[in-house]
Amino acid sequence: MAEMSQELQHGVDYSHLLNDSNKATDVKEIYAKWARSYDEDVKGSSASGTIYVGSERAAQCLAKTLRQCLESSSGTGFKGGLCGLDVGCGTGLSGQAVVEAVREEGILLSAVDGLDISRPMLEEARKKSVYRDLLEEDITQSD
Repeated sequence: MAEMSQELQHGVDYSHLLNDSNKATDVKEIYAKWARSYDEDVKGSSASGTIYVGSERAAQCLAKTLRQCLESSSGTGFKGGLCGLDVGCGTGLSGQAVVEAVREEGILLSAVDGLDISRPMLEEARKKSVYRDLLEEDITQSD
């Protein structure tokens, strides 16, 4: 990874460096370097002809499923006020999409917390103001 760290620069798509054999420290370093440009690199732009909409589509499916679950449990007295945990939240692209999608479905989402291995990614997520709390943790490691 020492050789890799010299070639890492902001504004570069690092996804080719991520694979199943990466150590957690390597992954953490890659995402730390990528954090500031991640959203732009992943989402793309209409000018580049590539626009990533995976987070939005997944969030819309989740929101519709939640709406159906809430409607089917209407006789149970459950009023909503759901909480969520975004594991591997990164810069918050998915969390932001989920909050917007559930709001459009009229679902009360009390709080969303985010968890990620990379502090710089969490700093970018914090800017989106969708998370109640953000935690830096490596879920691949156990105590």
